[in-house]
Amino acid sequence: TVLYSETAGASTITFGQLCYRTQNETWELADATTANAAAAFNMLGICVKSSTSTNPTSILINGFVETTTYTTVVKSGEPLYMSITPGSITKTAPTTSGNAVRLIGNTFWDSNNNSKKIIYFNPEKTWIELT
Repeated sequence: TVLYSETAGASTITFGQLCYRTQNETWELADATTANAAAAFNMLGICVKSSTSTNPTSILINGFVETTTYTTVVKSGEPLYMSITPGSITKTAPTTSGNAVRLIGNTFWDSNNNSKKIIYFNPEKTWIELT
């Protein structure tokens, strides 16, 4: 499922980056740094059309995406989490007090030959705050 003609927020977003939808109906880079921030609990998506501030973009909200962005994702089937780095996905859940832990999907396929990964993006609607 892809949302077309969406709007990039205040920052530039590029293909493969994890984003969240703001209350102003724009997309910003998501991170797990603060569990009470909108990025922790708002709708998540993966940018599939790079864009700059206030310009149109396309966002995958559920489905498969092929990317070379996440070099630390290495095993098919492994769970993927929202990272503390804005716009990133990681195979390691955050560990610092106050961080949000939110499962965003799984690695579907990994190619050792060309570093491409296929990610099944199906973000969990719930999250936890680490204490």
